[in-house]
Amino acid sequence: MEDAVSALSQETDFNKVVVFNEDGNILHSTYEVDVSGDLKPLTTIFLDNDKAFENGIAINGVRFDVHRFYEDMIYGRTEELAPNGKGVALYKQKTKSGRVVIVLVEFVFPVLTTKAVPALKKFCNLNIAHLTI
Repeated sequence: MEDAVSALSQETDFNKVVVFNEDGNILHSTYEVDVSGDLKPLTTIFLDNDKAFENGIAINGVRFDVHRFYEDMIYGRTEELAPNGKGVALYKQKTKSGRVVIVLVEFVFPVLTTKAVPALKKFCNLNIAHLTI
């Protein structure tokens, strides 16, 4: 996990990052997050796309509308338009040991979804997939 954290420190597209497992346990975070109120619901968000679109993603009192839902990635934005809006993306990565790790990133203008989403996917494939946690 140390290598992944080091790689995250080099990543400039993400404003905030939380790495957690399928049980909602934080493995790394760059800011304070409410585990029971915010992270626990995100451990099951990939199970039902209708609920994901309906409920959105709530982190620290900020609600993000879900714009896209895929088997391993969900992303969206706040209702505010650029340059004031924020984006969010979650990527679900299975580790080498078979455990699921979810990486949540927030990003702000000038970083857009078209840049943040591929960067998150690349980060997870290079730094999370090989973990044996």
